[in-house]
Amino acid sequence: MQMWHRHSNSQGARCHHIATPSVVFIGYAAVALSMLAPELEAAPQGGFGLNYTWRLATAAMSPTPRQEHAMGWHPQTGQVVMFGGRDNSPLSETWTWDGGNWTQRNPLHSPPARYGHRMATTYQTGHVILFGGQDGSQYFADTWEWDGSDWLLRTPSQSPSARAMHAMASSGNDIILFGGADASGDLGDTWLWDNTSWIPGITGISPSARRLHTLTSGSFLGPHLYGGSTGSDESWFWGSSGWQQFFPSQNPGNRVAHACVTDRSHRNQMVLVGGNGQSDVWFNGNAGSDWAPLAMASIPAVGSNFAMVYDDFRGNIVLFGGSGGANTTWILGSTPFVQQGIGYGCGGAMGGLVGPSEFASWSMADPWLGSMASTQVHTLQIGLVAFGAQAQPSPIDLSFLGGNVPNCLLHTSVDLTIPASVVVQGVYQLEIPAVPASITNLYIQGFFVGIGNFSGSFYLSATPAFRIL
Repeated sequence: MQMWHRHSNSQGARCHHIATPSVVFIGYAAVALSMLAPELEAAPQGGFGLNYTWRLATAAMSPTPRQEHAMGWHPQTGQVVMFGGRDNSPLSETWTWDGGNWTQRNPLHSPPARYGHRMATTYQTGHVILFGGQDGSQYFADTWEWDGSDWLLRTPSQSPSARAMHAMASSGNDIILFGGADASGDLGDTWLWDNTSWIPGITGISPSARRLHTLTSGSFLGPHLYGGSTGSDESWFWGSSGWQQFFPSQNPGNRVAHACVTDRSHRNQMVLVGGNGQSDVWFNGNAGSDWAPLAMASIPAVGSNFAMVYDDFRGNIVLFGGSGGANTTWILGSTPFVQQGIGYGCGGAMGGLVGPSEFASWSMADPWLGSMASTQVHTLQIGLVAFGAQAQPSPIDLSFLGGNVPNCLLHTSVDLTIPASVVVQGVYQLEIPAVPASITNLYIQGFFVGIGNFSGSFYLSATPAFRIL
């Protein structure tokens, strides 16, 4: 199994020198179902590898079967709101999901019946914005806001043209909209909703015109666009300078009418489901890196044109309806990794004592998968930076190196060492990589060796180790 990549412009383990001068020795190890190969130039494939499972919700009341409807997350009420769709004809119903039951709402005001519209959360107000759609005879260009009890028709000074099958997602305090289709064909424009008006997005490099794609908010690099009717296996991210395309070596392939959300309870892992009549699940635990299929014991036949949203309050993904004609509600949940501290930080010396200021420490108390773990060391003259790619068969007792180092254990191998010369102090960062689902334990530990400025002694210092399982 391949885990490491040293280059800072790639995904995987990356060491960033962010304060000069400094040196640290950072190691991490993963215990897999099979032995790990310490190949330092191999980037990790896939995402966090969480244990996702489907659960069929049993609600006392449920909406009728439908497809091409839309759902959004309403933070103020802690509910999922669903509107419209079609069975034999367009629908105009509003339903809310509270984690256990569906409730049909009877708001004073409502958008006309439609399908192919889209909804997204505006975090400026905590409300849900609906735009566009069609009813079979006309396309809509209206903007509606769900405040938790009623639909409010917004009247911005400008807005995107009438369309359906576009994509929308939260983007900071704004909402981004891209593409879709009208009677003339596919569209390729970008718009931002700032809670008052629709503003055209930055012109320049852009995805091609398309429909039935997805936009996913909350990923590390910004809103993520995937698939659609043209360029249907492309990945794009929206940032402050506009659109940027990424080229993962593995992805879900051509997709239309799929769904993709960000699982914010597990470090912003993107989860893509279905499309093209398929019922598979893919995940991407590190935005801009490769996708990986998620092996699951059972997968419902979700097909296409269903609606899916992340429930922030309950930390799971809610899916309803689809082209299969079902009115079932599926919950996609996961078992998160548990973090466990192991041992203590320690310092030891050969030929002299180590001053406390020469000890190493974690500056981030709780490193997690996909996050940056930082370590720092003080007053080091010369030393080594090193990486480990696999676990020791048994932790190595470091007390033989001298000094008072009880419970000082090395949990990682030493596969790469880099000499460094420093003067005062600083920090190095290690990006804890996304790992495949076959990983059962991940160890991470900071480890430093060198000559201290104050004592002039050769010393060793190690941070506490963490096991993430």
